[in-house]
Amino acid sequence: MKKLLSLTLIVTVLFTFTACSSQETNSDTKDPQNQKSGSQATERTEPVNLDGEVNGEITVYCYDSTFYKNYLEAGAKEFEAKYPGTKVNIESFSTAPEVKSSTTKNGGTIKMITNNRDTKSENDYINRINTELMTGEGPDILAMDILPYYKYAENGQLVDLNAYMDADKDFQKEDYRQNVLEATNYKGGQYIFPMGYNFDVLGYDKTILDPAEQENLNPNEAYTYDQLIEIGQDSFENQKNMDKENPLKMFDRSSGSTGAGTMFNQLFQLDYKQFVDIENKTANFTGGQFEKVLETVKEYEENGYLNVPVEKKAEDMLKVSSSQSFLFRTVGDNMLLQAFDDNNGKKMNITFNGGGQFTENDEIAGILKNDKDQIVFDYTQAYAMNANSQNKNTSWAFLKYLAGEEMQTSTTLMGCPVNIKAGEEKAKLQIQIAGKNAVPLTDKGAGKDTKKQSGAVELDEKQTEIFNNYNKALNQYSDMLNTYMIHDTVIDDMVNEEVKYFFDGSKSAKEVAEILQGKVELYLNE
Repeated sequence: MKKLLSLTLIVTVLFTFTACSSQETNSDTKDPQNQKSGSQATERTEPVNLDGEVNGEITVYCYDSTFYKNYLEAGAKEFEAKYPGTKVNIESFSTAPEVKSSTTKNGGTIKMITNNRDTKSENDYINRINTELMTGEGPDILAMDILPYYKYAENGQLVDLNAYMDADKDFQKEDYRQNVLEATNYKGGQYIFPMGYNFDVLGYDKTILDPAEQENLNPNEAYTYDQLIEIGQDSFENQKNMDKENPLKMFDRSSGSTGAGTMFNQLFQLDYKQFVDIENKTANFTGGQFEKVLETVKEYEENGYLNVPVEKKAEDMLKVSSSQSFLFRTVGDNMLLQAFDDNNGKKMNITFNGGGQFTENDEIAGILKNDKDQIVFDYTQAYAMNANSQNKNTSWAFLKYLAGEEMQTSTTLMGCPVNIKAGEEKAKLQIQIAGKNAVPLTDKGAGKDTKKQSGAVELDEKQTEIFNNYNKALNQYSDMLNTYMIHDTVIDDMVNEEVKYFFDGSKSAKEVAEILQGKVELYLNE
């Protein structure tokens, strides 16, 4: 671990959801600004007029009662203060997450905060949204935490935000990560506004990987898992049994079939569109590549490359992970600062979806890619405007405020801010507070909001050096991001349910692939 961790927080937010088909609603022809974008997602909305005052009441729905809700509530409070006469109602629908703790071998504390899945609650929420949108109602703004936004875009139920971005003279697209915005377009329309994004960085243990093999790694490059195996194979074979109690693992990814931290999930997500093409409504599980993914993970398991199965209890996972050695780590971007600042992470480490963290022995290997040179990212928060909204001007103003520099420096926004300047200021803020008391997380998972209050964040000479190195790496990796893959969580559930039969030995890879081909094709063409 990175010296002595007095507090390490591992936050795992696992959202697997069931989505239902939405239906097209009738357009409101009385007010051009209240018209839907049409039944085809490629249509642009009519030009908008933003000359009116920002006032009145709007409502925002989110399913997530933790990070989405915290960010929205903080933004609503400040927005209402900035625009007297406005009221922003925030409604969330999920239950509070569960908190479990474990003590590390260094005496630190690890906290894992998980949202226990409630399928019925998820279905009820999505059905409610479907019904409200279908009947011309619904909230003004929808959080895209579990909703199948592509279906709503297809049905003309979401506003193409390009029209508002173009019409608003105070909105400058160049202030935002253009590759992130453009990659989240759907058939030419900007139906969601991503607030934050995340990606995976690779690390290696410099005390285990042979120095000659380290020369084959360049932190400015992207690598596949197979490339890492080729580079580190000799070091792994020579040292895998040095510690009989905790044998070395090639990767910190888990074995098994389900869960965000599994190697199967990692490989499946990296090539998701190859198997499920949402835009073209096609599936390809029987072309051989999906079977290869399954067989590859099984081979990794047999070779001793992988960590404990995620099916184990959370407490056991935490204890094993805190004492296990790995040749390579897959680390979320939120842990990247650890590589440049020894203070960062000693008080608080937050990782998502099974992500790892750097230790004092780790160096950056590069950024993760698939074998098609695609460097994949996901959004951490995103919002859409309801085409039925009767107060689109205020809704747009609120979305723009959430994406503004002041709000985007907030610690309630997980991931990298899409606002470029905010990303720099937030990094400075993180460096400044490193080594101080950690931002606490309550049992409900709600964090105390720390943010830049006014003016630039002041850094000393050492902190400035850390910032310059970190910001250079973050900008370089962010610029390399070139792929966002639209998911459908109904399909994800189908896959997770079926692949477990391969890993328990009751079905072959071919059988699993054929079953999924039939199920997914049927679903996509309903």
